[in-house]
Amino acid sequence: MGCCINTSTVVATKRVLMEVGLFDTSLRCCQDHDLWLRLAAGGCRIGYVPESLLEYRVHADGASSDQGLVAASTERVFSRMFAGGELPEDVLSRRRFYLARCYLNSSGRYLEARDGGAALRALGRALRTRPTAARVGWVKLALHAIALAARRRPSDQLATAKAANDV
Repeated sequence: MGCCINTSTVVATKRVLMEVGLFDTSLRCCQDHDLWLRLAAGGCRIGYVPESLLEYRVHADGASSDQGLVAASTERVFSRMFAGGELPEDVLSRRRFYLARCYLNSSGRYLEARDGGAALRALGRALRTRPTAARVGWVKLALHAIALAARRRPSDQLATAKAANDV
């Protein structure tokens, strides 16, 4: 469900990369995830080496640190993959499962980004996509998102600004 392939670790032939279209530069984030999914959907084998062969540093100012951007980009990648109809039938038959999981993950990412409204909207997409998947944890996410969204309401920010000016 998440991107577990680090670009620095990939070995692929030029021919295979050219066939699937390289990185999608219209995406601000998750270009690599999109490419790996397209390679897999195209029938490419993806191998895994269990030893750690790379040290990876995450920088606070990197695009992947922006959880809201990652969530929105991942949703776009998944929606586009399923809309294309080029996936194997066993994956297409579980479309609602994968999309609902994507939206649920996005809800968590939006919470990390402190955006309760976006978290609620993503949770709503997950619920509409696969209502039978709802669990108690989803309610907890919703309550946390509601509390967070309530703290960020413009009227609250205006009241805070007015109070600060009155002092």
